[in-house]
Amino acid sequence: MIIEPRAQHGLARHLIVRIRGEKEDITFETPNVVVYSGISNEGVPGDLFSFATSYKVHDKAPIMFPRADYIIYENKVIKRDNVGIILGQPKDYDNLKDLDIVFTILTRDVSISYRRTLTTILRIRELMRDDAILYVSGHFKPESVPLLYYFGVDLVDDTFLINMPRGERIIQRLLKVSKIVRKLIDRRRLRDYLEIVARKSQYNASLLKIGEREHYKELERGYPVLSEEKTLMTVFEEAILRPDVRRFTERIEKYYKPPRTKRVLLLIPCSHKKPYSKSKTHRALKRVLFTVKNKYAVHEVIVTSPLGAVPRELEYVYPAQNYDVPVTGSWSEEEVKLILRLLRSIVKKGNYDAILAHVPEDYEFLSELGDVIFTAPPNRKITDDISLKLLANTLNETLEGLEYVTREEYLKESAIGVLSYQFMDAYRNITFDSIRGRDLSNSRLFKGGFQVASFDPRRGYYSLSMHGAVMLARSKMFWVEIDDFVPKGSVFCAGIVDADERIREGDEVVVLHEGELRAVGIARLQGRILKEASRGLGIKVRHHV
Repeated sequence: MIIEPRAQHGLARHLIVRIRGEKEDITFETPNVVVYSGISNEGVPGDLFSFATSYKVHDKAPIMFPRADYIIYENKVIKRDNVGIILGQPKDYDNLKDLDIVFTILTRDVSISYRRTLTTILRIRELMRDDAILYVSGHFKPESVPLLYYFGVDLVDDTFLINMPRGERIIQRLLKVSKIVRKLIDRRRLRDYLEIVARKSQYNASLLKIGEREHYKELERGYPVLSEEKTLMTVFEEAILRPDVRRFTERIEKYYKPPRTKRVLLLIPCSHKKPYSKSKTHRALKRVLFTVKNKYAVHEVIVTSPLGAVPRELEYVYPAQNYDVPVTGSWSEEEVKLILRLLRSIVKKGNYDAILAHVPEDYEFLSELGDVIFTAPPNRKITDDISLKLLANTLNETLEGLEYVTREEYLKESAIGVLSYQFMDAYRNITFDSIRGRDLSNSRLFKGGFQVASFDPRRGYYSLSMHGAVMLARSKMFWVEIDDFVPKGSVFCAGIVDADERIREGDEVVVLHEGELRAVGIARLQGRILKEASRGLGIKVRHHV
């Protein structure tokens, strides 16, 4: 069996599976439905699999599961070659890393509880390789299947569905849904679709909400750090629980380094257009800032939901430049708590003498930060002439007497803010002594006359040169170990020996062989799949030795 990972979103993986047949190879994709009923040529044909008990011998099939007699209340793991069966709820699972496919049954008493369903699936999934197949049969709710895929199920079947009322229609619908899910995984848009699925029943809503709240770490590793498409985040508070949103807020709190020379914190509202600086509102605010004498001493932070707070230098990162959420003019308690928590974190790490807020009236909760100066008059737009004039006057008064900040200092500290968010603890290894470029979005970092990195506005991250790669390699983070060859275009998983599990799709990575730097590029899969998969594109190389 050859398994090639194509894409991942959450724990849902689009896999291409090839099985050697007697006459020709058989290929199918996951997530998918195994069809035993014969009602459709779509999906995965049931005759690929064979099961045996003491009452039934194996049929001839490419994949033959170990013989297993289902005895109620019996819990066990049975293996045969590279396939296995899990019956019941064993207290101690064997290591499942050696298996290409694992089969289990969701009993009725498990499937009626979303918590037990989640626990069963995720407990098995965590012990499997990230490129292995989890096949779940039994009693599951058809309308919940996209969520089962999201939490790590690769295959379901029609064994129990065919006997349901309108069973054939349900199976046909599931086959279409599975095809949709595969396309959404490729586009990294599955989570947006699940917002719709979650509204179909209380069971689905609870499955998504509790699953993301309690299993964030498992899901987060399958979220890329970049996207080329808009991400639709709803007005529902569950958007705060999205793994990509939580990762953003966690990095702001734990790793982001605010500029120390900026002495005035200016809080401003978000905009529909992304990045924010391209919007009409933010362009108007920028024009005001350019009239201020010590403008580079002002640190702009955008107040928004569901991301909480976005420093201006991070407006190009995912999901800050990608999300789309309806503006309601009201804030939930959870949103307010998140915003205040992030702003307090930024204030604590910063070096601010004053906090200004140029925001509409519905942002009055910002007063909880302490001595906040609100610069927009009541009942007026924040971009009208009177509001903008008041903002300019207040900024000039507040900045008077503060140490002057040069443009180069502003760019350097903005770059450090991006590097600290991007590389987390490893950012301290990425050093530079000069920065060139008109602004942050086209900046380049230099050390001793050699280019270290250049800003990529598509990702909001810095792309490293080989000089920068040497620095990152010293951090012992974001590394991939390969066999003894020099990669020139792409590195495929077959040539990867090991990888840092902190790597996420879209991250900058250094490619090493026994400690020797061979290349630098962008990860196309997350770290655990890079180290476990034997097929698929792993790294897109930018520079090599």
